[in-house]
Amino acid sequence: MIDVEPIIFDTVCKGVKARFPKAKVEGVYVESAAEFPLVCIYEDDNVTFSKTQDGSLREHHAQVVYTVMVYSNKKNGKKEEAKAIAKTVDEIMQDMKFTRVLLNQIPNVDRSIYRIVARYKAIVSEGVKNADGKTTYQIFRR
Repeated sequence: MIDVEPIIFDTVCKGVKARFPKAKVEGVYVESAAEFPLVCIYEDDNVTFSKTQDGSLREHHAQVVYTVMVYSNKKNGKKEEAKAIAKTVDEIMQDMKFTRVLLNQIPNVDRSIYRIVARYKAIVSEGVKNADGKTTYQIFRR
């Protein structure tokens, strides 16, 4: 399995924290947040991209889907804060060559919290080890 989730999470986390230092970033779905603003980013799907399999049926590429949820509970300006954070995430994901396939403002059960949900997809190559021992992946827009 091609696993780029740690790289995607780390890149988004650093980018969000640079612009919104008080934001909490989680790598899992959080049902009820304790800290705000909150960004949850996690891999929703990871399937073999069968069009690039060879005779060995080895996985050379995977199609991945990431879900991002942004929550804000500011007394004034929660919609604006959530949208600004979502825009930052969107720029980061698109810079990594992901395609946004969904962006919705979703009513939260607790109406004092504003929530935005986004989904991104891309095709990711199998990793290649560099001379320094690090693995490099390529991401392709689809």
